Amino acid sequence: MQRLLAILAAYREVWFVDTEFYARPGHRVRGVCVCAIELRSGVRVSRWVWDKEPGPCPWDAGDPSVLVIAYSVVAECSFFLSVGWRIPVSLFDLWIAYRLVSNGRVVSSRLLAALKAEGIPHPVDDAEKRRWRQLCIDGGPFNADDPPGLLAYCMSDVLPLEALLFSVLPRVDLGQVLAFSRYSAHITRVEFRGIPIDVPRLKLLSARWAEIQALAAVRATREMRFQIFGAGAHPTAMSPSAAEEWLRRVGLLEHWPITEKTGRPKLDKDTLRNLEGRHEDLVHLRQARAITVGRSPRHIRYGDDGPAAVPGSSPSLWTRPAGPKGHLADGLLGPNPRGRRAKGRIRDRRPRRGPGRPWDGGDALRR
Repeated sequence: MQRLLAILAAYREVWFVDTEFYARPGHRVRGVCVCAIELRSGVRVSRWVWDKEPGPCPWDAGDPSVLVIAYSVVAECSFFLSVGWRIPVSLFDLWIAYRLVSNGRVVSSRLLAALKAEGIPHPVDDAEKRRWRQLCIDGGPFNADDPPGLLAYCMSDVLPLEALLFSVLPRVDLGQVLAFSRYSAHITRVEFRGIPIDVPRLKLLSARWAEIQALAAVRATREMRFQIFGAGAHPTAMSPSAAEEWLRRVGLLEHWPITEKTGRPKLDKDTLRNLEGRHEDLVHLRQARAITVGRSPRHIRYGDDGPAAVPGSSPSLWTRPAGPKGHLADGLLGPNPRGRRAKGRIRDRRPRRGPGRPWDGGDALRR
């Protein structure tokens, strides 16, 4: 206990915080409400921000001696950014602390599960909690009776955080939790900022994706001097039998990996990438396959407020409309018209394999 008190004594203020927000796919979060309790003074903050100004931040986010404690720093920092508040300098994520404590055990990491595992009661039952949580997930509509109920529910998640802190803190490395918490805050900034893309060009790419796929198949046939794509019923489908025949003709079939189920050569993206150095035309086969079987860009969702989530990817991968300077894919739509990349664009720094250059379908679109 003395060690815990000594740790907390290093901070001028210690705030326990919880927020509720609406996260529409492809958009930044929209804050619903925030509740907080300061450990020493007992000051309580309850603010409804869905259709009201959030006001100034209750704590000094730029002061390292002010510690903000939450269960899932990523969620709370998303809320802070959405209402225009600064991310606190000093953060302690109880979710991270509990995961470190429960490491190696198959347990749920939800707040209610963590409280139950630590023997700490929660003032709201699970069914009531799910009802209010679902209302926030749906983004309302909120009636006149909902703000007081949601604020009470939000505060009920703040109340047990002090007991959870004193339960897990003796069993974790404080420096490790603080470092992970700062990392989570940086990840939140990355997600909030997003990856710039050129929305008009994305729409053009989506509208002409079928043509792009057909051109990829035609180019592969021309460069390889053998028809692998379009040999079947579909004009852009890759024919396994035709691919097997081509591998036989160029002398690669004997040492090519075989699929156990069908007995035919493996033609997945990893196999083609790993083995494309064996023949100069394999790079054309790999690139054409990636385009003809790849998902259409129309599945990329972007929000009118900026960032957009890419389905099937990590939650930390976002995109954002970026105007004429943004850029989505050099290999499909040609170089940036202004000859430079958008600021902040994530680049693939892996070395190119094989003698061929990435296919540029932009010439067909420009024609």
